[in-house]
Amino acid sequence: MKADQIARFLPEFWREAAQEGTPIAALLDVMAGMIDPVERQIAGIGAALDPNHCPARMLPLLARMLGLDALLPFARGSSAQLNERAFRDILSDAPALLDRRGTPEALLHALKVATGRDFTLDESPDAERPFHIAVHCARGSEASGGLIEAVIRLMKPAHITHELIWPADD
Repeated sequence: MKADQIARFLPEFWREAAQEGTPIAALLDVMAGMIDPVERQIAGIGAALDPNHCPARMLPLLARMLGLDALLPFARGSSAQLNERAFRDILSDAPALLDRRGTPEALLHALKVATGRDFTLDESPDAERPFHIAVHCARGSEASGGLIEAVIRLMKPAHITHELIWPADD
């Protein structure tokens, strides 16, 4: 905000007194200088909250804000199963995913984004387990078992039980 923009908020006699070289004009210039850094920070807040553009250190905060805390252990450390790009993608997709939480499509999409692999679901209820799904895991995804479990727990309805089915070795 410039000094003349600030002056518009002042009563008319102050605006008239704010001529070049007067103490009022100097005061308005100081005020404009104090407001400028704040305006730049406010203008940058969108980038700070955008998972695709924010610094990596912001990603855990964004995950907590979105209720995806369960994924944090898989995105940290040297043995992280969720690389930074996948973590950013999940956080970017989170509003749509969480809006469709509990649907098979959202679960499969979240698993695909988190692991980069395709999964299939078997929702066929049997008499003994009417609220149960079987998640057929992709070959080679065994090392991501903990991450797969965390994504399933986040995305499935609470009353549904699940099991992971791994491909048989040939």
